[in-house]
Amino acid sequence: MSSFVLPQGNSGDITIPANESIAVFCQGSAQVYRKIGYPNYPDQVTLIGTVNNGQTVFGPYTSGATIVVEASGYRDWE
Repeated sequence: MSSFVLPQGNSGDITIPANESIAVFCQGSAQVYRKIGYPNYPDQVTLIGTVNNGQTVFGPYTSGATIVVEASGYRDWE
């Protein structure tokens, strides 16, 4: 298992191997997208879910995937 930490307001691409899943945990909210690429076209992303103050598991992905997580950040005044 590996960990990847995104500071508030940042995003990152994570490559998921075949037949694996990803667990996204956040305080605040984060949008999770799957990057889809086609030959000779720019990459596109599709929203697969939003995580709010907790953890959600996405996958497994039979042929692997590239996941983009955009962290909105934690707001401590709520």
